[in-house]
Amino acid sequence: MSKGKEHYKETIIDDAPVKAFTATNTAMLEYPYVLGRPEESSPTLAAQSREYILDSGIGNDGLTNEDILSRSHDLPADSVVPKDVIDDPSTTSDAVVEMVKMADETDVIIPLQADDETTRVDHYYSLRDKLQSFGYDITDYTIAIGGVNDAPVTTQIREAVALRTAVNGNIDIHMFGCGINREWVVAIRKWNGLIDQLDTSSVYKYVNNGSILDCEMEVRDYKMARGANSTCLYTMQRETTLYMFNHAIGPHANTKDVPTEFVDEELSELFNTHGY
Repeated sequence: MSKGKEHYKETIIDDAPVKAFTATNTAMLEYPYVLGRPEESSPTLAAQSREYILDSGIGNDGLTNEDILSRSHDLPADSVVPKDVIDDPSTTSDAVVEMVKMADETDVIIPLQADDETTRVDHYYSLRDKLQSFGYDITDYTIAIGGVNDAPVTTQIREAVALRTAVNGNIDIHMFGCGINREWVVAIRKWNGLIDQLDTSSVYKYVNNGSILDCEMEVRDYKMARGANSTCLYTMQRETTLYMFNHAIGPHANTKDVPTEFVDEELSELFNTHGY
């Protein structure tokens, strides 16, 4: 008897070197890694996912760490993100310490921010020392690169390289708001362990805007069906795109079909400098 579709889907996910979380509140989506904002979080998605991250709801000033942690228990979520503030490492540090103290049995993902004087690497070291003063070891947590959702992909990858170089392989790195695209596929394939996790809303945007990603991670126009019962078609197309990305970064892709070199020459030079 031939193996069913679910076997091959799980193989693609299990063998991908990076966990790609989808930032969505589409309850009918069948995908194992999900990130949700507190105000849009879904118990249905949390229940059917393999891992569910409850985000900080960044930009929603009405939310507190207490709100996030309480909602994480209701879902329940596997991980929570403290109430970080974009471009504000100091306030973010205070929120991280507060959340770590509160979240006894819930994993905390520690976000890093930067401003004109502090890089994310600087923030990592200052947070490491601050947490240590309260008896916590930062290497026990996943750390995350925050505040780069709207940054060019080149900037996102440079931030990942800088942080990975600083922490070596001692800690897991999550990339918040990372688009799934050609350059990220190349970066992940070239540098095994550059990042461990990412989350993206790109899939939702692609399908809703009438486009899809092909196996070479090129955006193509794709006119979707409209009308009654078409919502499930949009959801299935998002699932296909997510699995396409997982396949592209994993060991099963035909290397003739996936991008293997950067378009950006500066990224090529950066990776060559590091031996990749």
